[in-house]
Amino acid sequence: MTIKTIAATTAIVAASASTAFAGGLDRSTYSSSILFEKGTYAEIAYGLTTPKVSSTGFAAGDADIAESFNTVKLGFKIDLNDKISFAMTFNNQPIGADINYAGTPIGPFVANAAGYVEASATTLIGKYKITDAFSVYGGAKYQRVSATANILAAGSFGSVFQSEDKFGYIAGVAFEKPEIALRVALSYESKIEYNLNTLNAAGTSVGSTTAATPEAWTLEFQSGVAPKTLVFGKIRRSMWGDANIIVPLFAPGTTGALTTFTDVTAYELGVGRKFSDRVSGAITFSYEEKDGTVSSLFAPTDGLIGISVGTTVKIGKGAKISGGISHSKRGDTPTAIGPFTNNTVTTVGVKLSKNF
Repeated sequence: MTIKTIAATTAIVAASASTAFAGGLDRSTYSSSILFEKGTYAEIAYGLTTPKVSSTGFAAGDADIAESFNTVKLGFKIDLNDKISFAMTFNNQPIGADINYAGTPIGPFVANAAGYVEASATTLIGKYKITDAFSVYGGAKYQRVSATANILAAGSFGSVFQSEDKFGYIAGVAFEKPEIALRVALSYESKIEYNLNTLNAAGTSVGSTTAATPEAWTLEFQSGVAPKTLVFGKIRRSMWGDANIIVPLFAPGTTGALTTFTDVTAYELGVGRKFSDRVSGAITFSYEEKDGTVSSLFAPTDGLIGISVGTTVKIGKGAKISGGISHSKRGDTPTAIGPFTNNTVTTVGVKLSKNF
């Protein structure tokens, strides 16, 4: 059994991995898997995520405040020789938020608060194969963040947070045993800090908002357990407790915390199966621990439990198409404006890939 034989079973994971409100503002996080594709490789993935986050504490009915969003991932990998390879990826939604209380029964109680966080990330990573079993990798992440918000309810008058570009870095180490399709990879992502010039509704600068994407550790693993069967998973630890959003307040020279994020650990465990020379499938279970708090009006859920299913079909020489659907239940949270209950997130995704 080799990685080449059954790697297609893991491809569908990327097609349905995007989630809303996962670990602070995490949406579509970094994976080292592209570095281990065979030869020259390219991929494009698209996902549509539809959350339902609502409060039932009002006689007027549910107040659904989360909006749908799209994710796009691009990737390209090439080998320079037997030991050195490079990969470049683009992700339009590494983090994000699309929350709008206006038009809901809650709106009048929070001054029609709304928040939209936009980001994109481009990475360039190199991998060096020390031996047949061990390799190291690392490189740069170029990330842009911007936001717009109506946050009068938080005591701030900022409505536009101008975009800023910053660099971070990624480093990792991996162990492989190809004869049993075993691979374990540990990646570290650095914290990236931002100072976003903040404008009021009149377009006047009122100070600087500090924000960050947190440092994170991700452990990814896979192993063959039977002919044509693969077990795979991921553990991700994100230090969101050190990446809260601090905004300028009405009183000159004062600031306040818009969020109270805490560190988050998320888990994934799945099984992939090759059904024929052309068709593979997989099922993945996801879990994120609850911390018993509400991090902000713009992330009013706590923890998750979910399931993803999908399939991969070979459509030509080295080419594959993968599709999947992910559904998760998000943890209930009590808030001063009513409890958020029965929260769910559904993502449908498709991915095209080719080994050249």
